[in-house]
Parts: sequence; C-alpha cells; structure tokens
Amino acid sequence: MKIRPLWILALVVSVSLIIHLQKSAQVVASNADTDTSREISIDCGVTGESQDSNGFHHEADDAEFVEPGKIYNVSSDDIYANSQEQVWEQMKTLRSFPEGMRNCYTLKPKNGKGSNYLIRVYMSYGNYDHENSIPYFHLRLDVNFWEEIKFQNVTVIRRKTVVQLSTTNYNDVCLINVGKGTPFVSLLELWPLSNPIYRAYSSLLPLGLMTCVNLGMTEKLKFIRYADIYGRSWFNGKIDNSKPISILEAIDGDVKEYKLPIGVLTTAVQAQNDSSSLYINLTYINFTADSEHYVYLLFFFISRSILMMK
Repeated sequence: MKIRPLWILALVVSVSLIIHLQKSAQVVASNADTDTSREISIDCGVTGESQDSNGFHHEADDAEFVEPGKIYNVSSDDIYANSQEQVWEQMKTLRSFPEGMRNCYTLKPKNGKGSNYLIRVYMSYGNYDHENSIPYFHLRLDVNFWEEIKFQNVTVIRRKTVVQLSTTNYNDVCLINVGKGTPFVSLLELWPLSNPIYRAYSSLLPLGLMTCVNLGMTEKLKFIRYADIYGRSWFNGKIDNSKPISILEAIDGDVKEYKLPIGVLTTAVQAQNDSSSLYINLTYINFTADSEHYVYLLFFFISRSILMMK
C-alpha cells in the first residue's frame, strides 16, 4: 500500500536584536526526557558494538536486528572522508541485500508502542561492490511506503527521516528490491520523541521529515547532530539579505517539548538593516498538491538591554 506522503519542514528562526537574553522561569527536564540510552543506532556492516570519534555508541549489526544480507567495506577509492559530515565514519561500511525482494531491520525500542519516534537511514554507495553501478530501490516503514532511493553519484550520502507514532512494540524498516540494483543501508537510527511534537492531526500515518534548518551557523559547519537529544540533524541554512549573529552569553537549553539544542539556540540571523525584512523562501521544496505539508517555525526571542551611563 502506497500512502499519501505527509511532510514536515522544521526551521529555527532565532530573532535577535542581541545583547542580553531575557530569562524566564526554567523547568528542569526529567531523566526520562534526557536518557539517551533509549535510542538505537546501528552502524550497518560492523559486527561489534562501537563508539565513534564523537563518543556516540552504535549497536552491532547482527541477528538481534536483521538476519539476511551481506556486509561490506566501501571501496578505499571512494570512501567519503569528510569529518564535517559527522557520519563519515559510519559510511565506510554497509549491509546489502542481494537476495529477496523485501528485507527488514526490526527495531524494538524500550518505550514500546504508543510512543513517537524519529527513524532515519543513511546510505552511501561508495562503489562497495566494485561494479560502479548505482542502485535504485524503495524504503518501507512496516507496511507503508516510505521513500524511493536514488543517488546522484558514487559518494553522495542519502539521508531519509520519518516520524512514526508506533502502534506496536517494534518497527520494521524494510528495503525493497525493485529490480534496479541491490538495496543497502549504511546507518540506521531510532530516536524517541516527545509524543505531542510533529504529529499530523488528520492522520496517524508516518510523516517524512524533509529538513530541519538552523540559521546563523558558522560557515565551516554543515549541520548539528550529536547535540540534539532527539537526534535531529539541523542543517546550516541561509536567508538572502540577512547577516548571522551569535549569542555570547551562556544560555539554558530549551526544555519544552521541542528541546532545541544549545547550538541551535545560540545562533541567529537578522536583517541587513532596520528597514528590511527577513524572507524565508521555500520554493526549492517540491510541494505537491496530493500531499499534506507541515511547516514548523520555532522562534526564540532575545530582547535588547540598554545600559544607561552618566
């Protein structure tokens, strides 16, 4: 069954005149909210538990999650070795599925059914099979069609994210062979979310997360990932006729449902001058008439302090 796609586009717009952050009453996050042992991250193609250079733990790619398939190392000539991508270490290995039309990873999170999850797959072909033939295949989440997977070149990383309100105690992430090459996966993640966030009111179907954009990041960073307890990737966004600013003062993290990471809260953009406005252009998004789209604009306001001196 192919479902009508539902999409989320989340942007953080930190509006600032900056000098001083006006503080409000803080709520302390519970241990349940910040327990990072609840997520599942599988470094596909690695047979033992591992820890990457960021100190993040990855589960072994073994029979606990998947039985069929073969593990490979990416060709040394095509290894994606850009540490700015933060996941380049996990792109060196993968699991492919040369046999069968449908092969699935089964994820059994601690929170069980009735919980909201972010599920993400990363894929980089890297000419692992030395065939230099880039595959095309489909992803399914349980019985629902998720996404078609295409690659522009050998070293590109494909990243697909979906938000799922689970009705069972497990989640099947399935790779579907459509006769155009062997499906594979490099990294698979599941992150528990707060139940109220990113939910469609008209349907309980999975929602495809198109992108999360952070504004005002330094040019050398492509995205923020490890600092987010929900595992969201916040990409370095640009707005025309704006200039980046940063908050020099240490601030407390957002502890409401969306729990924005510090790296997102401490950068912002402002208009080039007082007479101009900020314009967020979403025309690059492939909106379609037969899909529902949800745009989340998260504003973090900062007030100006005026120091009077005699």
